Amino acid sequence: MKQVTKQFTDVMDGVKNLIKAANADYCDSTSYDGSKTKSDVRLEMEEKFKNGWTIKDGKKYIGIYKSLGNQQSIWGGVVKEDSANGLLKKGDILKAAGFGSYTLRGAGRRGNVLNGNFSVSWTGASYLV
Repeated sequence: MKQVTKQFTDVMDGVKNLIKAANADYCDSTSYDGSKTKSDVRLEMEEKFKNGWTIKDGKKYIGIYKSLGNQQSIWGGVVKEDSANGLLKKGDILKAAGFGSYTLRGAGRRGNVLNGNFSVSWTGASYLV
């Protein structure tokens, strides 16, 4: 798990930093042999992981999708603008509820890419504490 502390003013810069942190977590969680070097297979897996991200810029949310092999799944989403009811703030990280949909209440909110100070792993953003 990686702690993200960097703050941004642009949501897309924050999303790119979020993905960078998830990539770092994936690469750091690799297993090493006794010589502390990564195998060619592991390096290839890491490269495929890093290149498997897709960002879809929707009307209200920025969707973050992950491809592994032939499968694509939604990793999460980020709010583009403050919501009218005030529940969601620009930059909020949301848990995926399904392909292209997000959990908007309660445990669905996982941090904010603009404010920083959240944890992320390669499998998704962590619960807020």
